[in-house]
This record gives sequence, C-alpha cells and structure tokens, in this order.
Amino acid sequence: MKKTILTFFILSAVLSSSLAQGPKNYSESDDTIEVDSGEDFLISLEANQVTGLRWELAEPLNWEMLSLIKIEYVPGFARFQGRGGKEIWTLKAISPGKTVISLRYPGKKKVFMVTIKEMKAP
Repeated sequence: MKKTILTFFILSAVLSSSLAQGPKNYSESDDTIEVDSGEDFLISLEANQVTGLRWELAEPLNWEMLSLIKIEYVPGFARFQGRGGKEIWTLKAISPGKTVISLRYPGKKKVFMVTIKEMKAP
C-alpha cells in the first residue's frame, strides 16, 4: 500500500511538471529557433543594465510573423553590485514561415534564424 501511494505521488509530480512547462527558452548560443504558430518563446541574453546598455533590435521584426510581448531584466546573483544579469525577450510566433530576429548590444550582434510551424491540433 505504501509503495502504491509513493508511486502515485511520484507519477503525479512527474506529470504535473511536464504539463506545466513554460515557453521554450533560447540563448545567445542558439542560432535557430523552431516554434509553432501561436506559441510564446523566450530569448535570454547576457546583459548589464547597470551600465545603461541594453539589447535592441538591429532590424525591425517581421510583425506579420512575430510579436514582441515584453523585455525584462533579471539581475545576476552576486555579492557585488553592478554584476551582469540577463535580458529576457518574450515573443509570440504568429504565422508559419521563416524569418530572422536580429539583435545588437554594444560590441555584439546576434541573428536568430526562426522557423514557425503550423500550430499543432489539440
């Protein structure tokens, strides 16, 4: 009986964590992004807003295919003030096709090749 209850709790935890997955998260080390239309996704970029520097679009987004939802800064965990953190861009894939996201930060440029697939049927 105890084994059955323990198994039930383990399965419940595994299922709830797999069902509660958030948006896909991409980083500077990624070159390609693959998402379904209608899906939100994140791009996490190393940044240090204490210096006043921020990532920005190097070229306009294809607004027919992508929507920028928000940009937020998450400071790094460090004992020293001024330590860098992450800038997290949240975007939504609107319609299927291929496009690019071109970003720049002083001294850096990053281009993501984006493939948006048809939304999966429920």
